[in-house]
Amino acid sequence: MEQNDPFAIGRVLDAGATGVIVPLVDDVECAERAVAATRYPPRGRRSYGPMRSQLRVGRLPGTRTRPWCAWR
Repeated sequence: MEQNDPFAIGRVLDAGATGVIVPLVDDVECAERAVAATRYPPRGRRSYGPMRSQLRVGRLPGTRTRPWCAWR
């Protein structure tokens, strides 16, 4: 991750990552914001988009349906 951005964190997780490393987390508030971006409501703020992941990557993360640069 380049920064503590909920959209970017969700995008990486939707693409199949099992975790993320968020740089420059200096306080509890920043850490809580990063964790909330990885969890679905009511415990977090991550959006639910099961079809978006399948459209970008395929049903399984290791089986992309398009070249990497096509969905970037």
